[in-house]
Amino acid sequence: AGKKVKVLYYPVGSLPALPTLWDRTNVSNFRQFTGKAPTLSPPWDAWPVITTEQVAFRDFDFGAGALLALSPHPALSS
Repeated sequence: AGKKVKVLYYPVGSLPALPTLWDRTNVSNFRQFTGKAPTLSPPWDAWPVITTEQVAFRDFDFGAGALLALSPHPALSS
């Protein structure tokens, strides 16, 4: 059986904005595309969280800051 592929259709004239880049170091569009408020889109196929999953992750706490502090790269570590 083949895989199902979801195809996105955009109405004419409403394609997502794509920045024009002149070279690898071009950052002229940075503020335009990073200054927008983030929006979350719902998952394609939402599923309910069952009790066993909720219990398994009850005490789970994650913060990327802890991982970044361990990074050997000076720009990423605090």
